[in-house]
Amino acid sequence: MGWLSSLFPLLAQAAPVPVPLEERMANSAIVLVIVYGLIFFAGLVVLVLTATRRRDRGEDWEDALRDLLQRPWLLGDVGRVVVPLVAAHLVFLGILSILFHGKDPDDLNMGLMLVLQSLVFHWLGLGLIVWRLRAHRVSLLTAFGIDPERMAHHAKIGFLAILGTMPILLGANVLYQLFLQMVNLPTDIQDVTRIIADTRGLVPRLYLGMLAVVIAPVVEEVLFRGILLPALAKAWHPAGAVAVVSALFALIHGHIPSFLPLFILSCALCLAAIRFRSLTIPIVMHSLFNALTVTMVFAMPS
Repeated sequence: MGWLSSLFPLLAQAAPVPVPLEERMANSAIVLVIVYGLIFFAGLVVLVLTATRRRDRGEDWEDALRDLLQRPWLLGDVGRVVVPLVAAHLVFLGILSILFHGKDPDDLNMGLMLVLQSLVFHWLGLGLIVWRLRAHRVSLLTAFGIDPERMAHHAKIGFLAILGTMPILLGANVLYQLFLQMVNLPTDIQDVTRIIADTRGLVPRLYLGMLAVVIAPVVEEVLFRGILLPALAKAWHPAGAVAVVSALFALIHGHIPSFLPLFILSCALCLAAIRFRSLTIPIVMHSLFNALTVTMVFAMPS
């Protein structure tokens, strides 16, 4: 591991964290309850105001679905992006298994592993997306509904949309965690959250924060809601496309305790992308959702 860490000297193995993340969360329980409680009730206000002041007409959704089906993406584009990503990821895992065979996982720098994995998945994914955009010779507006002139307005909608989604998300998560405990399934913390929490040093934390708040939301929204959603909607049915995209989005995170919350989040992101005809809104929603988690994790005393 030494030669690999030497390539990233600022990401060298940090000293062991004296307090486990679970204990830090228990010590910060009151703050967490207050923060998420305020978000929950603020989200309820947004839901109530939206329900009373806005009436979406059926033709609004019909127009939005027609716009979705007019996007240039087909299943062939999905294959040209997904197959290289899967292949690169398998090669990456294979190389790691060879290099670190027999090593104690506790001796590995998981923060560095996450950085390398992001290079393979997110940055390669971004490159493949740019390649497909150039192949289709379309603008961001035509491909994803991203209009730079309306970005501030769409960001405002994204903020209100994720706030309105949080009460549903938080309520479903509580019930889901209780169900998992009843059937004796694990309710442990997601590995990536633990890695981010245990990472030390300004530069590693900045990169992982940027990865969670900027890079991952942009790449994942373009892949799932920007390309896969319209491609599946054309090949099958919009409702089925939302369900399949959301299931894949939840499964790719590889964490059973997060499956239902991520599935619900993905459904909300899909509906926002369809209704408002712009990928800017789900990107903002995804970014703010991740930013909340990262901020709470970094703010916990270690």
